[in-house]
Amino acid sequence: MNFNSVFWPDSTIIEIKYSDSCLKLIIFDMWSKKCFNVVCKEVCGLDNLSLWEDLTVEDAEWMAVIDKESELGRKLYGAYGCYGYMAEGLKKVQAIVIKLIDNSKFTVFCNEIEVTENERYSAKIKDDGFGSSL
Repeated sequence: MNFNSVFWPDSTIIEIKYSDSCLKLIIFDMWSKKCFNVVCKEVCGLDNLSLWEDLTVEDAEWMAVIDKESELGRKLYGAYGCYGYMAEGLKKVQAIVIKLIDNSKFTVFCNEIEVTENERYSAKIKDDGFGSSL
């Protein structure tokens, strides 16, 4: 699976977990009626990760941070004083930008993005319906 396996518009963020330089999003894709784990490994930067009233996704975008002159490159370099290609241990900095329906957005800079189906949440939704026991 890849980032585009999830139909992002109108999806819902069910859960966000961060530990040991790894950020995990659990996303409910209303079109496929499945939940997905989006795991950002070796996180090297976060932008605007905060509390939101509505966790419905308007759009999401994956991109490689090509150089420090790009918009995301300037954001990463400005916030952390380093650039991904120069940061020790990072192979290739990537970013996901998730825009919510209230026009807020957040960015995660990381080394690797992995997408898998979250079968536990998907089964719960099929059995109980979305939101009743999540």
